[in-house]
Amino acid sequence: MTVCLDSAPNFRLDSYDPEAFNKLPSISDAVAKFDAIDGDSLVSTSFRELFLRYNMDRTFGLILLHRHFELDQNERLVSYGDTSVPWRLSKISKNITPSNWLLSGDGAFRPYEFRYTPAMDEATGPNLANSDQHAFFGALIELLHKHKAEGLWGLCRYPGDDFPGRVEVTEGRANINLRPEDSDIQKTAEFSDSPGILESAGHPIILISSSTMAPSIKGFHPENIPGIVSNLRLNGTTASFCFGTADRPLSGKQCLIYAVQFPDGVIWAVRVPTQANHLPPEAVTVFVEMEVSILKHVETSGFSRSPRLLGYNSGFDNPVGFPYIVLTWIEGTPVKWSDSIPSDRDTRNKFLRQMADITLELADCTQEWRPKTASTYLTDLIDRKIVRVSNGQVPRIQLRDCFIQRALVPRVVHFPLENSPFLISHEDLSPDNIIIDNEYNIKGIIDWGFATLLPLQFAVYFPRILAIEPSQIDAPQPPNIAAFSLAFFQPSPVLQTDRRYFTSYLSSRRSSLARSISLVLSTPDVDWRHLVFEAASSKGLHKWMAERSWLLHSSGNGLQDLSSIVLAEEVAKFLAGTVGQKSNLTRERILGTFQYVPRLSDDSTPSSLLPPSLDADSKKALIEMLDKEDRCLPVPSFLDPVEEQNTTVCVIPIFIIGLVKVFLSMISALPHLVLCIEAALEAGPIAYRWKKISATVDGDNAYLLGLAKETATAKLREGEPAKKQDDHHPES
Repeated sequence: MTVCLDSAPNFRLDSYDPEAFNKLPSISDAVAKFDAIDGDSLVSTSFRELFLRYNMDRTFGLILLHRHFELDQNERLVSYGDTSVPWRLSKISKNITPSNWLLSGDGAFRPYEFRYTPAMDEATGPNLANSDQHAFFGALIELLHKHKAEGLWGLCRYPGDDFPGRVEVTEGRANINLRPEDSDIQKTAEFSDSPGILESAGHPIILISSSTMAPSIKGFHPENIPGIVSNLRLNGTTASFCFGTADRPLSGKQCLIYAVQFPDGVIWAVRVPTQANHLPPEAVTVFVEMEVSILKHVETSGFSRSPRLLGYNSGFDNPVGFPYIVLTWIEGTPVKWSDSIPSDRDTRNKFLRQMADITLELADCTQEWRPKTASTYLTDLIDRKIVRVSNGQVPRIQLRDCFIQRALVPRVVHFPLENSPFLISHEDLSPDNIIIDNEYNIKGIIDWGFATLLPLQFAVYFPRILAIEPSQIDAPQPPNIAAFSLAFFQPSPVLQTDRRYFTSYLSSRRSSLARSISLVLSTPDVDWRHLVFEAASSKGLHKWMAERSWLLHSSGNGLQDLSSIVLAEEVAKFLAGTVGQKSNLTRERILGTFQYVPRLSDDSTPSSLLPPSLDADSKKALIEMLDKEDRCLPVPSFLDPVEEQNTTVCVIPIFIIGLVKVFLSMISALPHLVLCIEAALEAGPIAYRWKKISATVDGDNAYLLGLAKETATAKLREGEPAKKQDDHHPES
């Protein structure tokens, strides 16, 4: 089970309760449980990955729940500086804010430790209105439950990248937090995640950030990194690790980053893709060479905000034992951004102007003409995916969904920009990859591992701080897709203001390139177009979109235009194209996989799928009968398989349809056709809306059409014609 926004507990903030503090385990009990579940390993793997996945590694820390003494009913534990002592409630002021929280399985956050600051600081605790945090909390509860770690860990404020760890010593009813270098207590556990795990008298303090302990990979020798870097500089000086990265390298999505410094203060970064270690060696080599190619292209183009390439080795036969890339170091910290950070509008606008300038600069520097239109580029992406899906290489994706996506290409493409140049797109402009100084001046853009060359209209999009995208790609399908689709693309008021400022600033830059970018970003469905494009190369996003009907309900259209006829046309176009001709696929093989088999009970309002001519009791009986038999309602190929369309069905069309069915299925379908005709003649002409309205006859491909009563359905299942309805029935 995956906990997501739709199914997570009802999160709430509970008030402080001294009894909750007193029920915390003693330090010895907490450490015993920590050791029993191999806490060190869990922190450095599962929990670390969770914090990084939701970009919470610089918002919260994971802390061991424990107590050293009890508190009276009128006390709470407050830290000031490096000491925590009980304060009486009478001394509590507005300058005291929560620092640590308990998290219960039912979604309740309860503060249990506090801190005092001379000036009221901005709260950075749980924000239950933030959808990203909401999804993170649900996943955290699931992970705690999975590893039987409820009551072991809580959340704390992230203390900053420069936090060195601490050694906690208890004297009486005071906790004194010593810096590691100031303590004479022997450290009994190595740093695992920056700021790390330190033990004092068996007491681990655990905090998560984007640093991690150097991995243990056979043949990998990070200790040789300073040597290979020193050889690149060619001036005889020797480099050494800095920022503690010898033991705790920084972590990107695919790489570990080691920082090395020369005696003159120059710092270089070394990227090692150890987190791609699950791939074959040749794939890792290609990954590195692609990033090197992009970095060279960006640098020679004159783009000023990327790190400079200093050297690389894409093979495994080197002193490090792994491919690596050496780059200039960009000084600063990753940007912190949310609806409330930074809080003042001037700072936000200043940062957004810089991001707009960077977007325009990258586009201007890297544009080049390619003999391929945007439509052809996207269609080729989807066609290559169709081949992989048909070969069983992508088991989570249905072939029919690929052709639905193919049919959406004309809706995605801006045809005025069909023949625009190609540009380099960073593809991951997340906060972690935007480095700023203390004044929100952007110093550089890092981590170009996913950058690629794309048609203009696909290359330009909002940076991820302004994007609307799924917060949890593996979330289950929502019960009401239409309502979800309409709500999904609604930005918060702050995000709406930020996006409007970003696009208006771009529009003010008077160049044809700026106008083209503004055209893309100002389109009302810009986010939908971007998600459909990204889903062409992302398996997870493809599945997420397909399970939500490609979010077409957001435009009020649904899938009604994508009938089986339209999809059959897409199949023909695919087979006539370059990729299709080279594949071994046939029309029959592809169409044979087009099965749409929802159950009535899968819809939030199943009765709305039935003909309005049925009375309430008849609708209920039909639903119960089909669900009880675990049967589904296959859709005739000549009608839309998902959405409704108004169709009047009478006896003559039924005869025609029946004859077509006989022709296609030969003699095997004839008995069922006779039953359909007899039942239809008995029922008379009926007008109703089509929406998944048909029923299998003994599992064969004959269809029930135009029958108004559940009795006709039942008789067809039993192999008998339906009896004529009573004349006095108002729906006869």
